[in-house]
Amino acid sequence: MRNHGLARVGLLTLLLTTPVRAQECANAPTAWLFCDDFESEADQTGNLGLWDDQGLAPSNLVLTSDPNLVHSGKRSLEIAAHKGSDNGGGPTKWFLPGVDEVYLRFWVRFAPNYSYTHHLVFLGANASNDKWAAFGTAGCRPGGSNFFATQVEPFSDFGQHPPPGAWGFYRYSMDMACDPGGSCANYANPQQICNECAQKGSPCSNGPECCWGANDKASPAAISKLGSWTCVEARVAANAGGNADGSQTLWLDDSEVGSWNGIRWRSDDDLKLNAVGLWHYVTDDSYQAGQSQQTLWFDDVVVSTTRIGCGGPTSAGGEGGVDAGHAGGGSVANAGGGVGGATVASGGATAAVGGGDGGSANGMDGCSCRFVQPNRSAAVWLASIFAVGLLRRRRPAQRKPGRVGS
Repeated sequence: MRNHGLARVGLLTLLLTTPVRAQECANAPTAWLFCDDFESEADQTGNLGLWDDQGLAPSNLVLTSDPNLVHSGKRSLEIAAHKGSDNGGGPTKWFLPGVDEVYLRFWVRFAPNYSYTHHLVFLGANASNDKWAAFGTAGCRPGGSNFFATQVEPFSDFGQHPPPGAWGFYRYSMDMACDPGGSCANYANPQQICNECAQKGSPCSNGPECCWGANDKASPAAISKLGSWTCVEARVAANAGGNADGSQTLWLDDSEVGSWNGIRWRSDDDLKLNAVGLWHYVTDDSYQAGQSQQTLWFDDVVVSTTRIGCGGPTSAGGEGGVDAGHAGGGSVANAGGGVGGATVASGGATAAVGGGDGGSANGMDGCSCRFVQPNRSAAVWLASIFAVGLLRRRRPAQRKPGRVGS
């Protein structure tokens, strides 16, 4: 009887410690448009078979089986960036023809010594006749029928927030604020930008201008703990009939940290959300002194038409909790458990549109170069990003509180 009791205890322990999300892609609900937990044989290092494009540096897409670096199951995706050599990388997936409302969930773990990223995970709407329409649009205001896009990422706010930065969205929508030509001429060629944007269906209707994305950041600031897994879920809902009734919402570890409404993404309802980029893009100015590599891990990526959620226990990476404190320092009080929890910092300053922050470690602001022309292949999007990034598109702090262009 004692042995049977021990067996039952052992079985119960095994059931309680087995990752519950390891096989979620094998049993995906019908609402899920795409799922990759990196357990599929189709996914190999350097060639993620469930994705449509591997990016510029496929060799940086590494499947790791180190249990300390896996969220659930046996493998996760590691993407490293190397200073002076490359800007990281990441795969792209299209879910055509697209949807009006989409949820994206991914788990991410930043290395314990991580600094700041420049751009991260992408959600885009491309015209039905051109799946690349949202690419190569740096500096362009969406025309209403050609593209719109947002990215889910942390912002450094010129080093105000500890690494990896404060989570939010970087948004390209029809009513985004733009720098007039006289201002952006200090760091870019506004006429050249307008000429290129016009070719993509986004003419500069207000004269020469440079249009960088708006930074919609959670307030109070939501900051992931380095070295722990964080569950990130985003919802983007397109507007209808040209009305300003679109929105986007962000959750960390199943807790809503921000919601933005009144967005006019499009004027044509046929323009659908239809692409996701699991991107890790790091520019050389995002590194701390003496740092030569920045690494993060992704796992359990899902694109769905309904809320996904984070689920139950995870296999590795430590347990976080959610801390509430001040961005500039001060006491931190534990506010509860949760695997891979986020630090929620209060007191973060609200910046104005035009301030610009690309997540760089040295405090320089970034650019909107995440949406770069891939020449019909996302394999060269990083090279284009780097070339545009050299312009250091800087903007003066002004305009609406809570919106930072970069």
